[in-house]
Amino acid sequence: MNEIGLGVAMGAFLPPVVSFLKRSRWPTWATMALTVAVCLVAGTANGAINGTVTLNGDIIQDTEGLLAASAASFTSATVVYKTFFQNTAVNDTLTGVDR
Repeated sequence: MNEIGLGVAMGAFLPPVVSFLKRSRWPTWATMALTVAVCLVAGTANGAINGTVTLNGDIIQDTEGLLAASAASFTSATVVYKTFFQNTAVNDTLTGVDR
């Protein structure tokens, strides 16, 4: 599976993670920033699994692979969230967890 396919698959499982990490009182921009950060982490993990993102010292060798995997994760996570997860009791519970 290439980085985009794996990114889409990983993104489908990110909405519960983002809902658990975010706070209900956060503004939309903060939630979006958290989502982008989680997707960048997922894209990096994806690239490490596929071997398309390699680290040589502190420099990422394949930035296109990282960005493609992250974008695929973000798109998939957004679609799954808006379509299946946004107005559910599970989302309300995860968002409302007092940390």
